[in-house]
Order: sequence, then C-alpha cells, then structure tokens
Amino acid sequence: MGLTLSLLICLMLSANASDPTSPHPAMGEESPSVRSEPAPDVTLRVVWLNDGLAGLKLPGGHRLTPIVIDDNGFTNGFELSATIGNERRWLTLDARILNIVERPPSGVSPAGLRRWDSLDFVVGLARAGSFGALRWSLAPHVGLALGGNYGGLWMQNGLHEAIGERKRTEGQRLQTRYVGPARAGLTLGIAATSRVQLLSWASARGDAEAQAASGDTGVSRLSGKLGLEVARSFGIVRPSLSVFLEAAAVRTADPGLLIPGGYSVHGAFLMPGLTIGLAVGAVAFGWGMVLNEGGSGYPNGALFVEVTTGRRAR
Repeated sequence: MGLTLSLLICLMLSANASDPTSPHPAMGEESPSVRSEPAPDVTLRVVWLNDGLAGLKLPGGHRLTPIVIDDNGFTNGFELSATIGNERRWLTLDARILNIVERPPSGVSPAGLRRWDSLDFVVGLARAGSFGALRWSLAPHVGLALGGNYGGLWMQNGLHEAIGERKRTEGQRLQTRYVGPARAGLTLGIAATSRVQLLSWASARGDAEAQAASGDTGVSRLSGKLGLEVARSFGIVRPSLSVFLEAAAVRTADPGLLIPGGYSVHGAFLMPGLTIGLAVGAVAFGWGMVLNEGGSGYPNGALFVEVTTGRRAR
C-alpha cells in the first residue's frame, strides 16, 4: 500500500504543479469560488506490484538495484484506479489485490506453507487548494476489505510458468495452503498531501495518512512521509525522479496478513523508496520500489502506466 499510494500522489501532484492555469490564487487574489469550474479530467491507472521488480534488470544483465529477490512475503499484486475531476476536487475509485506468501525459515522449502490474498475496494473524494507557495489536498476515503482465496495462487503459478521458474510452481516449491476461510472488513481514513515548489524543476512534499479498519480483515495504519521530486518538461516529454522516506505503524485482526513475510505490528517502521517516471503527452509510465514493504524487512517493486483524458491531456 505504501508504494502504490506514493506513486499515485507523486503523479497527481506532479501533473497539478506543472499546470500553469492552476486556479488557486495567492492571498489577496480573486476567490476561486467566483471563477468557472475547470472541466473534469479522467485518469486511468494500472499498477503491477511484484517483489522481483525491486531488482529490475537493465540491458546487459545489470540490476538497477543490488537486491536479491526470494519471491516470498509480499510477492505479487495488481491495482486499477480511476480518478475523475480537476485540480480543485476529484473522485478516486481504486481496486487492488495483493498476494502474501509465508516466508520459510532459512534452509526450509516453502512447499505447502501458507498464503493469503488481500482484496481492497476504496472510494475517495479529495479537495485541493493553495496557500502562497504551498499546495495541499485532503482526501477522506472509505473501503471494503476482503481476505481469502481470490486467485493469488493461480496468478503466481501462472507467472512462474510463463517465466520458466518451474521449481516454484504448484506441486513443487510453492506455497499453496490458504490460512483459513474468507474474511471481510471495512476501512475509513483520510490522506493529506502538501507540496512546495522549490525550483522550476524541484519540489518537496509531505504526506500523512490515518486509516481505521473494523471487522475480520483490513489494515489500520498511521503514516507520514517526506519526499523530494525533480522533474523537467521537454515539450510533451516530462521525466521525473522522486525519493521519499515513510514512517508507519499498522494493526490488523487478520492472521493471513501477519504470516511471516507479511505486515509487521511490532511498532513503527521506516520505508525508504524511489520512483522514476516518464510522461509523454497524456500517457505516463514508470518504475518504483520501496524497501521494507509493510515492515516485512524486504523490498517490493512496481511498474505503472497512466492515461489521462480531458484538458490536461491536450
């Protein structure tokens, strides 16, 4: 969750900050309430989460990071989101599945160990504004959290078959035992973002999120994040690099989320990470990674693509 939220906030704020027609006035200027409402944009976003992406290889066989991936713990997932609105307010619809498989002790085969699928549906409504050089947003959100067997074994087995990793397939060295019956819960939270433009090509940001979960699954969390982004436009091309450090603490009543390699509930933990992006007109794509995902002690990576239609796409 930490990585996908940071990727979403990074691109959302980057797009807004680069818009010279932003309607948010400085103090003493005309109130936005007397101006016409900007036309809404629609942004569709797809994210592939996989711990193997944290050790992404470059041409020639060189790794982008010197990280050895063991394909345990947080292993694979997908996220699909749609954002509808403008730079003042927007609605976000988000669906995510995340696979967690039990991390075996050293020298022990993972065959037959436990696994769990976390499935979340979230609806959020955000409001943004500015105060001098500071741009901010507040976004309350509500969600349905599900835990159980939602195809994670099928996805991981199919991926391993496709890449020729047959030693980690069903019937071989692959975790196959789901923790228990399906679980359900509700989540309610709020996220706040802030951004200050330091230079034309550099900005600093601070984010915070609080979320409470009720029921048999879902994650309660409290987190804060500081980051720095550099980005520069060359016509319709805009490369960007963002680095951040997040501090978080989580709680959950779902034992499937707490299997070894999953979420840590032993106090607060730090999650450093980075995102490299490239926007070309209405399409943005890139790669990101976070260390210590969920307090597990291991990294997770992501590839994402985003398409925007509407005024900002032109």
